[in-house]
Amino acid sequence: MKSTRRMGRAAHNRGADFETPNQRCRMRREINRYRCVGDSGREYTVIEYQNFTRFETLNDPPQDSPTTLEWFLSDGGDVNFVDDNTFQILDTDEFIRKIG
Repeated sequence: MKSTRRMGRAAHNRGADFETPNQRCRMRREINRYRCVGDSGREYTVIEYQNFTRFETLNDPPQDSPTTLEWFLSDGGDVNFVDDNTFQILDTDEFIRKIG
């Protein structure tokens, strides 16, 4: 009778022990600040952020890939980008425009 020997899972997947899947990490960098004024005459600072995803593998150096842009008021309030010169403050629906 022939005997068959089964390999254990660790022995069978030996190569997988040395491979690491791509690791991803998300980052945000400030890339611009804009002085703005609202219809009320109040001045605001809008901060523009570029989001990145970093891909790391065992064999290659880390690579940062730009993804989305985000804008916030300097006090942390949310704003929507309307056009190159205009933002909308979400809490008040006030439109603010770049100055200078």
